[in-house]
Amino acid sequence: MNEIPISTYTEQQAWDVIWKWKWFVKETWQADFRKSKEGTRRALSSLLPRLNVKSVLDCSCGLGWKTILLTELGYEVEGSDASAIAVECASQLAKEEGMDIRFFRSRWEKLDSNSIRKYDCIYNDAFAWVTSRESLEASARGIYSVLNKGGKFIFQGAHQWSEESDKERRIEEDLDKEGRFEIFPPYEKDGLKLIVLIAREKTPDGILGNRIHIIEEHGEIRVEIASIFDLFKWTWQDYVSILKSVGFREIYSVKEKGVSEEPYILNIGVK
Repeated sequence: MNEIPISTYTEQQAWDVIWKWKWFVKETWQADFRKSKEGTRRALSSLLPRLNVKSVLDCSCGLGWKTILLTELGYEVEGSDASAIAVECASQLAKEEGMDIRFFRSRWEKLDSNSIRKYDCIYNDAFAWVTSRESLEASARGIYSVLNKGGKFIFQGAHQWSEESDKERRIEEDLDKEGRFEIFPPYEKDGLKLIVLIAREKTPDGILGNRIHIIEEHGEIRVEIASIFDLFKWTWQDYVSILKSVGFREIYSVKEKGVSEEPYILNIGVK
């Protein structure tokens, strides 16, 4: 029996793998992607009018789901992501949805070099996943650099009502909600068959998710594993300290209505 090639990817390469195969199965989610982001849409549709913003950068755009929703809310929106695959696919999705949205590739710490303008608001739903304090500070500085004066940085993670002791509970709750194992139905297209499994495990700072892609093509099988950390590492005090060190003058949290009885909590840094 031939040995099956197994490749494991981390950090940015892992996201490239995730977006590549997520795009491959586009037919399974395109009709319903708005529903999957309904909590985000409701929270932002309530919050953004109160912040007096017109232009928004979704700087963790992925395949462009949130970028499209923000555009549909009437804002002048652009999207960016560190993954070239994500940016290319997001641009294509927007066109298929009848929208002309600019997407560009950039890591957060490089936004000043890669953006051609400044924005009233930066939205980022992955800021909490930065692994080191040095990188978190560099990311905050890059985001600050492309905000207009008085601009708002909206992000998620620990908030002003949370305690450091909440971390263990939040990790357990998320693991219970997502499940330790998940398997998606097989998908076939253009002579290629894909099966995706996700195995999650608890770590001291969050949840390690191994997204296992089993690919069968021309009678050959290979496996691509994308390992991603969903981190709960940073406290509210960490965010306040880091954001103020790069120039943000005010940091606070708000509670908005999502799709459940639990409030949808967002953090805001003001330039």
